[in-house]
Amino acid sequence: MTRTVVLVTGPPCAGKSTYVAQRAQPGDLILDQDQLGPRTMGRRLRTVATMTTGTAWVIRCQPDPRQRARLANRIRATHHVHLHPGPQTLLARARTRPHPERHLAAIRDWLDREAHARRAVTAIQRTTTEQGLGWEHQQARAKALPKAWGQPCPYCGQPMLQGQDLDLDHAQPRALGGHHGPRRMAHAHCNRAAGSRLGAQLRRARRATTTQRHSRRW
Repeated sequence: MTRTVVLVTGPPCAGKSTYVAQRAQPGDLILDQDQLGPRTMGRRLRTVATMTTGTAWVIRCQPDPRQRARLANRIRATHHVHLHPGPQTLLARARTRPHPERHLAAIRDWLDREAHARRAVTAIQRTTTEQGLGWEHQQARAKALPKAWGQPCPYCGQPMLQGQDLDLDHAQPRALGGHHGPRRMAHAHCNRAAGSRLGAQLRRARRATTTQRHSRRW
């Protein structure tokens, strides 16, 4: 029996529960945080992450694309479906539901948080040229991206899925002279976490060298 974990994300009133209800089979595990609550959902997600067989559907709002990617990696999702029919459709659906004010407020909050997250991602992307990741690097990433889907991340070993944030990583870090060496796709958060760890190691090494140099003067 195969293992299938489908992460379904999107704003309130996007149709996530309907999407799952129309496709789930008897015996499938369906996890919806709106129904389970955060604490129970957290426990169940740990179960999904360790599943070896069966089918699970995980329903979350997750307005931040980076959080969606992290969640997909955390639960070892095999598929990620993001539903977003557009603001006008969402608001129209909300007005037909019981307590429409509550649904309208939730939708507006989700849209605001998504916009804020996308601005943050854009701000990060604007610095790529300054970091030596300019037009050529971005074009190479766009070309390599479709080939990476379904392949294991070189850092965590989990599959890289469509919809996740993926980086074109230098196999030898640029800080160690790998600017023109081979490159590979990796989960963005895995790649950046590895870069942060390397940066910390290099800073500690520089401080140790500086301390040793000053101690010799005495």
